[in-house]
Amino acid sequence: RGGVLRDMTELADSTGLVYDKDALFKGLTEREEAASTAVGGGAAFLHVKFHDEYLVSESFLALGRTNRPVFFGAPDDEGTDIFFLINCTDRKLHLHVLARLCLLAHGTTLLADLRAAPDAASMLAVLKSAEESLLGTLRR
Repeated sequence: RGGVLRDMTELADSTGLVYDKDALFKGLTEREEAASTAVGGGAAFLHVKFHDEYLVSESFLALGRTNRPVFFGAPDDEGTDIFFLINCTDRKLHLHVLARLCLLAHGTTLLADLRAAPDAASMLAVLKSAEESLLGTLRR
């Protein structure tokens, strides 16, 4: 668990948008200690427990996939291998992104498609395609 949090913190920091990666790691760790952000189905929605508008310079989402599922405290007691790290500068945007990701994870083939994607560029294309598909369905 700690290794995933550290790796996702490093990934987020590599964007150049994180002001303090140690504070981000500490915030993620505190949130996971309070209750796991794993939601079942092999997905977790990592985020800090308390919103801090000065943690990142602009909102972004980081996506990571492990080679093997990791026990992360999901309610289905299954391993987790898809990790979304939500970093928003605004609380309302954070809730919107979290809700959208939950819809995508449980209302589309997003998770299976992310697992099948061969690389990061393909994973981004899968995420965009799933969102476009969901939005098209909601507009009907």
